Amino acid sequence: MLNFPDYKFYLLREDKKVSIRGKEFVKQFNQKGTFIFVEREDKIIFETFYQIVEEHNNKDLEFELKDVFSALFKTYPDFCLTKILKR
Repeated sequence: MLNFPDYKFYLLREDKKVSIRGKEFVKQFNQKGTFIFVEREDKIIFETFYQIVEEHNNKDLEFELKDVFSALFKTYPDFCLTKILKR
């Protein structure tokens, strides 16, 4: 994170009860990053985004990512990743 001063980092977490190990990581992350706690439904939506990108990269499906993401953004406007990517 220190090597990329202009980047903003997001860490999606499933459970806010489990502490993150590594005090130095947490210190650095808190300076440049944002923790986002996700529920089960959010995790499923994230997996959908991920699978689409993977299939596109592996050339398993031929489609324009911008068209697919546009549809996903309309379907899931309140999803945290939608809000981050639309900035």
